[in-house]
Amino acid sequence: KWTETRSEGYLSTIHGRDQYQEIELAATAEGKITAVRVRLTVNMGAYLQLVTAGTPLLGAWLFGGCYDIQGYSFECTGVFTHTTPTDAYRGAGRPEATYAIEHAVDALARKLGMDPVELRRLNFIREFPNTIAAGLTIDTGDYDASLDRALEHAGYEALRAEQAERRASDNPKRLG
Repeated sequence: KWTETRSEGYLSTIHGRDQYQEIELAATAEGKITAVRVRLTVNMGAYLQLVTAGTPLLGAWLFGGCYDIQGYSFECTGVFTHTTPTDAYRGAGRPEATYAIEHAVDALARKLGMDPVELRRLNFIREFPNTIAAGLTIDTGDYDASLDRALEHAGYEALRAEQAERRASDNPKRLG
């Protein structure tokens, strides 16, 4: 059995997704998202690989997700560290951007007292092709159908009913 040394591993491997993300949404009281501001601090590792610097920049186009958001600001700071380099790893920027925007939409829904599903539906891109504020042209999408299917598979209605029941009860488990 061969096991690489720590030095060999350092020279030949990469890691991904090491980002500190700050994301802010501007929205109307009714929930229409008007702008997104993204600030990233990205671990580049000790030296650059093939697309170390490119991965967060690929994600820069995607921070609006599937939402019709007209205002956009993106700032990224790359930091060299003592770790192995970061590089493209299964998605190259999309998973990081998707996590950030979806987390921000959930937080906005809580702040506005809206169902997060309804907030998403309100802000989906509806007309195609659509050039989003980051400059990427999205040519097609049926986000309602995709969301409906995900909700069905996740048992969303049952989950929301359980949450409401627990909020109304004296159950010490509450929502976890």
